[in-house]
Amino acid sequence: MIHKHKLLQTKHNYFLNQNRQDPITGDAIQENDIVVVCAVCKSAFLIDSWEYMNNQHCNQTSTLKKIPREELVLFKREKINTEPIIDTTQSIIRNEPNRGCLLVVVMIVLAPAFIISMLTGERTGSDILIVTVFFIIILCAIFLPTNDE
Repeated sequence: MIHKHKLLQTKHNYFLNQNRQDPITGDAIQENDIVVVCAVCKSAFLIDSWEYMNNQHCNQTSTLKKIPREELVLFKREKINTEPIIDTTQSIIRNEPNRGCLLVVVMIVLAPAFIISMLTGERTGSDILIVTVFFIIILCAIFLPTNDE
């Protein structure tokens, strides 16, 4: 099935602002043009060009049901294994009180800085995640019972 699209400024503004040209004729693709978008390479063709190519491109006949919109690029992140951090922090706080207190003080001092930087937009969401993880680690280290108890 051929998915044809009549381009409207109100509906396809992002697409029209790309100033695309029909790859076959070289004509500018403009508002009110009827286009077909190749499902493989995302090239836009005026309907006459698509029909001239026997309704196919990239060795296939599929077309996009919708005009492509601005895409948000997401990056995959690996999950962080926090168990070693928790174990180490618990050990420090329970077995080395001076270092444990220092850890708690450092987190109390750093957390507001991270939160303020988040509120001012100078940091990413991962900063709040880091602060949250450290607070959880400290709370676990303080309140979770040890095997000795």
